[in-house]
Amino acid sequence: MKPLKLGENIAALRRKANITQDQLANWIGVSKSSVSKWETNTSYPDIIFLPQLATLFNVTVDELMGYEPQLTQEAIVELYHQLSDEIAHDSDEALKHCEELLHTYHACFPFLYKMIVLYLNHATLFKDPAKILDEALKLCHYVEKECKDPTLTKETLTLEIMAYIASDKPMDALQLLGEIPRPIAQDSELTAACHQKLGNMEQAYRILQTSAYQHLLFLIQDSISFMMLRIDDLIACEKTIAKVKSLLELYQISHIHPYTAFQSLLAIAQVYAHHHLYEEAFKELTHSADILATTNMDKLQNQDDYFTELNSWLKEITLDTQPPRNRTIVIESLLQIINELPEFQPMKKDPRFQHCIRILLQKKEETTCRP
Repeated sequence: MKPLKLGENIAALRRKANITQDQLANWIGVSKSSVSKWETNTSYPDIIFLPQLATLFNVTVDELMGYEPQLTQEAIVELYHQLSDEIAHDSDEALKHCEELLHTYHACFPFLYKMIVLYLNHATLFKDPAKILDEALKLCHYVEKECKDPTLTKETLTLEIMAYIASDKPMDALQLLGEIPRPIAQDSELTAACHQKLGNMEQAYRILQTSAYQHLLFLIQDSISFMMLRIDDLIACEKTIAKVKSLLELYQISHIHPYTAFQSLLAIAQVYAHHHLYEEAFKELTHSADILATTNMDKLQNQDDYFTELNSWLKEITLDTQPPRNRTIVIESLLQIINELPEFQPMKKDPRFQHCIRILLQKKEETTCRP
């Protein structure tokens, strides 16, 4: 929390109002030396004087004291990435910093929401991941109970479900979700229709484009997930592989969202290795590593000549275009996955496998050296 600037503010406001220390002292009913001590932070005004001072200078008491109970969206984004970097270097000290900030800004619900996201994305990096997930759930419950913003409350509910799943509490998650998935909400389509009725064609276009982009990524990610659930059925997997690879190429996913392309190809390589089709596995694994080698790790996504509104949309909703996890952490987790997947163990001595590992290690070194 920024230190209060009561003394400096009193002095600045007094000069702005062309009032001397004597005049201020007389108006409040204290000595001139008291005012001087206030302005040099040697002592502070009695609490009963704060409303009088605020009234005199035509400011709120918070403004008089320099107190900011809410963080701007820009400040929240900056703190998120600062804490992400701190967690990567020293999770114990980072946790203390997180707790201090949560205590200070306990009424800033957008900040609390971002802290829940931080805990969910980094829980495994702390000594006690279960404790971190439990803290995330407590924050979810607090935001849902106290926050008056229905949109933020709804989004926090989604985080609560994710926290229950990460905590290995699927029944708790299902109590919130229901057993049967509901039809996908058409909020974006309805919002676009409203703008179209109002004649705001450009806004309607932006909304529909970003909605199509999100549905496209969900389609690819869901397809990969249900492919992995049927990993023993090669024929079924190859049907999904053909469709996913067509989408990756058609929409140039390796450019607009390289992580989705990388993870998809890595999963496809895992399927082939599971069925001992190692030549096909090497092909997909090499392709995935090449995508990562050319990826800008400082950006969450890129727009192209089809999806032209992505960057402006992301900045508009979060003011944040950086990935949600520290760059080095991402590379380390990918290295761990590739090295530990049972399907890849027979491939580890092959030069092509080592080439992929070298690409990841080089990328890790680049991200570590980059400020």
